[in-house]
Amino acid sequence: MCTVTAMDNVRKAYDKYHYSSDCFDFRTDARLDKMIFLVKGNDELSHKIATEIRAKHSFYSTYEIKNDLCAEPTEEQVRAFENTIRELNLTGSGMLIAHKLYYSKLIEDYPSTINSLALIRPDYDKDYIQLMVDFTIGRHYASRVRVLKEKNAAKIGVSNYYKNIMPFDVMVLPSVESLRSLVSAAYIYQEIKLRHNISPKVFVQCSEDINSEKELAVKLLAGLCVEDINFINKADTKTLAEIVPSRRVLFVTPQRCSLKTHHDVEEMRKEVKFSPRFYVVKENLDELLSQPDYLNSAECFKVTILKDICGNLDVAEQDEEVLALRQSLQESINALSLPQSRQAHDGGAALVEELIEKHQAYLKHLFKI
Repeated sequence: MCTVTAMDNVRKAYDKYHYSSDCFDFRTDARLDKMIFLVKGNDELSHKIATEIRAKHSFYSTYEIKNDLCAEPTEEQVRAFENTIRELNLTGSGMLIAHKLYYSKLIEDYPSTINSLALIRPDYDKDYIQLMVDFTIGRHYASRVRVLKEKNAAKIGVSNYYKNIMPFDVMVLPSVESLRSLVSAAYIYQEIKLRHNISPKVFVQCSEDINSEKELAVKLLAGLCVEDINFINKADTKTLAEIVPSRRVLFVTPQRCSLKTHHDVEEMRKEVKFSPRFYVVKENLDELLSQPDYLNSAECFKVTILKDICGNLDVAEQDEEVLALRQSLQESINALSLPQSRQAHDGGAALVEELIEKHQAYLKHLFKI
């Protein structure tokens, strides 16, 4: 029988109790307005996508093909699919939820189909910001986005549909305790500019009177082409409440404290009218808990991480599992607790330089800056 360790509980709390990104949305355009049918498979992912798409647009008819269209098909499955489509004798225009190979072969054999059938791929809601940060977006990304924007403006048919980042007027970022969040925010900033022609005003939430945090944040964000950088004390909810009214605000938050961040923002919405969304950054938990920090000693940083995860549990539904996990994490925190010095180490500047060197050229190439 396996023994559950304190680290197992930390991982469980991190993986299970968090908020999810809600800043992407399925775009609508003139072509979608004219679509009258939806073609989907009978798999669970197709059903999930269809349910969400139907919330954006009403289709007169839905045709369900008795196959998992989201999985990569064999040649035989593609041929059977083509035969089924022909037998349906579809008229008008509509949308197909399927793996790209079904669509590409259909267009190859029947080129005119591209004018009547659009595609949603299984990865339509994939977090492409994370793909950028991990250097796995194609080299001609910005060019493709601009072509799509031109087609939309000219009301020319677009064949592939997926989720895009929403437009935001303001971005609220965490401090340098999550450098991956700041790097992610730099890509999001450029993405909003590219897709929506908006330059969001950026606010970084820092600890009180910690100039070193500000220096590191400015160096990293400016090095990754972010402009109009401002700072706000993370405990200063009054100033934040003065910034956000009647604006579209994106909160970038590491996963380890995302549920608590969402809870706090929802509390603010009871008093202030604004439109908040969230981008949740998944970090490598093992790295977080093992690497030395640039603001504190390694042990002090570990306490900070555990407290962040415990903060998520504080605002989760207090069932037996949550209560047990909270107790386990609190015991780990108590065993590690040390006086936390808030003096930056020299390693912070070096790590920021490393991140700028790693991302700057790629980001500039990706967005043609």
